[in-house]
Amino acid sequence: MSSDTTTLERMALEIVDNGKEFPNDLELAEKIVKNCPHYFENAPDDIQLNEKITRLVLSYDIWMFPKISIKFSRNKSFVMDYIEKHANVYLHWTTKKLKMDSDLAMKFVVCHGRKYFRSIPECFQNKKDFIVAGMRNGSDVRFTKMTDESVRDDEEIVKYVIDNHPGSFKFISQKLKINMKFINDLLKQNVQVFKYVPFSLKSNEDIVRQAIREDGRLLEYASDGLRSNKSIVMEALKCSYPVIKYVHKRDLLVDRELIFLALKNCPKNVYDLPSKLSKYKDIALAAVESDGTTLTWFDNHIRDDKEVVKKAMQTYPRCYLISSLRLRLNEEFSRYAIGLDGYNMTMAPTSLRTDRDVVLMALKTYPLALKFIDGECDTFRKDYDLVMTALDYSSENYWYASREIRNNERVVWKALSNDIMVFPFIPWNNWDNKKEFLRKLIMKYNKYAIRIGDGRNCSEKHRILRKLVGYDIRNDKELQMLEHGYQNVPRNLVQFHDVSFSFKIENIIPIKRKRLLDDVDEEESDSKKIK
Repeated sequence: MSSDTTTLERMALEIVDNGKEFPNDLELAEKIVKNCPHYFENAPDDIQLNEKITRLVLSYDIWMFPKISIKFSRNKSFVMDYIEKHANVYLHWTTKKLKMDSDLAMKFVVCHGRKYFRSIPECFQNKKDFIVAGMRNGSDVRFTKMTDESVRDDEEIVKYVIDNHPGSFKFISQKLKINMKFINDLLKQNVQVFKYVPFSLKSNEDIVRQAIREDGRLLEYASDGLRSNKSIVMEALKCSYPVIKYVHKRDLLVDRELIFLALKNCPKNVYDLPSKLSKYKDIALAAVESDGTTLTWFDNHIRDDKEVVKKAMQTYPRCYLISSLRLRLNEEFSRYAIGLDGYNMTMAPTSLRTDRDVVLMALKTYPLALKFIDGECDTFRKDYDLVMTALDYSSENYWYASREIRNNERVVWKALSNDIMVFPFIPWNNWDNKKEFLRKLIMKYNKYAIRIGDGRNCSEKHRILRKLVGYDIRNDKELQMLEHGYQNVPRNLVQFHDVSFSFKIENIIPIKRKRLLDDVDEEESDSKKIK
């Protein structure tokens, strides 16, 4: 018996491998579908109409369901057995007539309702037995106008639905809509229900207080009378959202107690205050204490007040940029601002931007402050010590140094030690010892110059990009190099990140170090062509 089974399996594999015609033999057919269920498509009609073979195929691969005979795909009992295995059996692979069968739909809700309850026919979504079945597995149940009245009147079901979809409140029964105890329970469960309660309840002070205590933004949905009530408004302003815009009575917005409470909890409320309040210093101090960016809302004479601007800079140092010209021309004040954020040097007086100590101070709080040095103080770009200090904060400062400094070998070493991507920006034109430098670079870091680029995947500017890629060299006599772009590398080894590329270097065949040095001149000529 064992030898016969082995022979059948060998024959089955031979038929599948050689693409031979499917045999009309049940025993051999079983072995074939066991090894390759997809070969069942080529089976003769007698085999495809065999229920045992069909079930065997589906037991190995449920995705073969669309390929089975309509004798089974339209059979209710047969479909019922496979709904649990895959949701598509009911959603896509059965007829519309079977989808309208309540037994199949109920089985589907029980098995897959948590994710696909909204995919069953709408007539079932509105029935109580389906909704109850969906609740048991956490389905996405909602109410519509067509939902059964018995469902919309059931407190337990309503609480479940409202918890997930507060908007369904408008479809519940009128009996529950006027039940104060039930409404209070719903608000404790999901306060967003307040948006949909009847207008009479939006005028109820107790209901409104309960809602805005949880979320002050719900003041928007309260009645006009309560939105003009100072105690209600004060309760809403305790939240950390800008809700002062929902106050109905604008006379309340000049009340200092209300304004200071609003600004303490949410400084953004200042943008919804009457514009006539933008000239008051006490309001400005209250606003900028928590959020310096609110200084933009106030009048020019407030932005000219040293005390207000200094307080704003404690939370947002770049408020200096929107302060008055008088303050920005004050060297003492400007020096204080640059100490908080070196970016403020962009608007500082020229006398400070040409001060070496100020530039060094700016670098501590803004590493790229060197780029703000313009033609009036361009000597700093040629200052070797200053550039070396700037490179301690960020290697990007190498790009803002003068060409003479960028040609300095020590500066290049310093920049490369912090950020290897500086390599493409080294000006090689005046380097007599370029080959020697590259040799030392490879020996020191075990990294190699690699030329990569492709016009389809990077800009013309980066057509040829030299980059250093790290690799653990076990044999010092070998190195790795890519010669004519990533097209010679298997595509599964290339990952694109804008114009940068990363490679699995361990899969690249090593070549001799000498190859790199021989190709230096070739790289120079290619670069000139690209330019």
